[in-house]
Amino acid sequence: MKKKYNHAVPLLLLGALSIIFILGARIESHHEYYPHWQLDPEGRAEDYPAGFEGLTFSGRADERIIGNPVPDKGHENEEAWFRLTEDKDSGTWYAYVPAEMDDHLYLRMNSAETLSVEEAPDDSRNDSKKKISGSFRSGDRLPAFAENVHYTFTILDADGNSADSQDVVFLYTQNIPSMYIETASGSMEAVNDDRHHETSEDAVYRIYQTDGTPDSSGTCSIKGRGNSTWSQKKKPYNLNMETENELLGMSSCRKFALIANFWDSSQVRQYYAFLAAERLGLAYTPQTRFVNLYINGRYQALYLLNQRLNVSGGTVKINNLQKANRKANPEQADADDLGETADSGTGSTEGASAADKSDSSPSTADGAALPRKTLKSIVMETDEDGHEALAYDWENDPEDISGGYLLEMDERYSKNDVWFSTDTHHIDIQSPSQPSVSEYQYIADYVREAEKALFADDWTNPDTGLTCFDYFDMDSWARMYLIQDFFVQSDDEFYSFFFYKKAGDPLLYCGPVWDFDLCLGNMNCGDYYKTSARTLWLRDGRKRWLHRMGQDPDFAALVSKIYLEELEPVIRNILKNEYDQNRDLLEVDTKLHYLRWHKDLDYDERTGLVKTLLEERVQFLHDYYSDPDSFHRLLFHFAWDDFSYYVRDGESMGFLPTWDYGEKQSSPQREANGFITGWSDPAGNLLQPDEPIYEDREFDPVYIP
Repeated sequence: MKKKYNHAVPLLLLGALSIIFILGARIESHHEYYPHWQLDPEGRAEDYPAGFEGLTFSGRADERIIGNPVPDKGHENEEAWFRLTEDKDSGTWYAYVPAEMDDHLYLRMNSAETLSVEEAPDDSRNDSKKKISGSFRSGDRLPAFAENVHYTFTILDADGNSADSQDVVFLYTQNIPSMYIETASGSMEAVNDDRHHETSEDAVYRIYQTDGTPDSSGTCSIKGRGNSTWSQKKKPYNLNMETENELLGMSSCRKFALIANFWDSSQVRQYYAFLAAERLGLAYTPQTRFVNLYINGRYQALYLLNQRLNVSGGTVKINNLQKANRKANPEQADADDLGETADSGTGSTEGASAADKSDSSPSTADGAALPRKTLKSIVMETDEDGHEALAYDWENDPEDISGGYLLEMDERYSKNDVWFSTDTHHIDIQSPSQPSVSEYQYIADYVREAEKALFADDWTNPDTGLTCFDYFDMDSWARMYLIQDFFVQSDDEFYSFFFYKKAGDPLLYCGPVWDFDLCLGNMNCGDYYKTSARTLWLRDGRKRWLHRMGQDPDFAALVSKIYLEELEPVIRNILKNEYDQNRDLLEVDTKLHYLRWHKDLDYDERTGLVKTLLEERVQFLHDYYSDPDSFHRLLFHFAWDDFSYYVRDGESMGFLPTWDYGEKQSSPQREANGFITGWSDPAGNLLQPDEPIYEDREFDPVYIP
């Protein structure tokens, strides 16, 4: 049964000329965004390219007449289409048919050519569909191809001679909406080759429900995003929409991310972490939906379409200081005006819309534009490796510079220009993206003050007399503590960890959540499903801000209360009413993802591991927060951090955190530190999997000699 997101998005029909005036950009014709519409310089329909590269498929009949002008219908009425995708290892070409086209497929190809189709002999086939053979021309409606059956596609030229022949297999997406992105150049090569994510492509996007109902469409730009995932073949992207839009029932937003989930074989970790955070009440949690992504006709497989963390056009609805800086300084240009704005991994750059810029553009009394003064950077801090932290020489500050600030703890800070350091962290200033000197000094000093109070023996900053509770909103930090700890977030307080400060509010709020592909046993240091089930991740490791907060009795009591009364019911409801249904919903499309990206994985096994871990963690934390004194802690001193496991008095672990029990070190950890074969206490006693535990104990790894 196909699941639909029940909503409709009415769109204004905007022609290409109106888009020009809104953007102030030069677009000669909207058809430049549609590379599959082959047009001559006068806008008349040209023929499709010859050969397999010109072979495309659509869900409706072709309305073009070669040599005639093509009607300008607007992007929202253009057709969706896709190409064959070659598997270079096997030599097979795959037709990944979108769900909305599964029973009505039309051929597009060069008008001088003919497609000859012959089904390969296969005695194992036992479905009811007739064997297909025959010849087809561009515009023909194709028969229903059987799934996973090999067909020989031969392209015949005008004289009937074979021009090319390939093995083709049809596969069908099923329950997930389709998202189509077409770039102006018809290529993603420049974007995919840019590891710094500075190159973008103008594009159009269209989304369809599985029953063919149009969901949303518009113009956008697309560029790369991410760090470790970017080195993989399946790449993540950022989308900046021209205007805010409601995609697949999400709240209106202008900035989105396409999350590849390459490291998460289940494809669901981030989805459930975000869902839990939203239901737990963490403000500004991004909404997310699954889509099957096609870029320039090529199937890219299953992605998570996420709203991005952004003050301008994203989910974080706090005062936009970047916009306030522009309004306070109409004669100064910023990087947006100079075309120099970079887009960070989360996409928190605050580009000005055309309306924003026009509000602050300097002009004479008769409306003539005045030349702008160039905005210059000023070095505020330099780290030991020479990386410079910058602020900007805005001539005037807004009246209130107390907020908003969106901040990120980021060990990759050196890739960014705007950051500051504390005793424990390097922190990126994501918003404003170009802080003034006063703004930079204000927020850096304020966060350092808060940290000093947090780590003071009496929880009080000796210089200001303020306690950490005067600086931190403990409710939001307790809720984030629980999300990070419950999901055993591997990157906690190292990467993609956000907090913010509102204008006129003295508190630092934690959130929103971001980047949960490495959690629930799937960690950057290896696979630790069994150990993760009964760990207190933040209490015993990651000795930074959240760990320190957990040492305060009032904060610890708040965490326990919120877990038992709020988070536990949220997780149990997901397990009871949603997990199995979503597993069934995603099965076909996730298996196509495995095939497309050469992942030899068992879907039931991968999703089963996640479900088991959710079940075990929700019960363990219930037991622990209800009666913490009934547990003993086993603390394992890994080279990368401490990792705990809790057992009741007299119980045994039943396993060891070693390869033999499925707890696998990552390759970099094995190469850097050695292969762990066991664990010994300070007296040299080896821990046994069936050994009863009667007290807290600590262990060091035993490596292969």
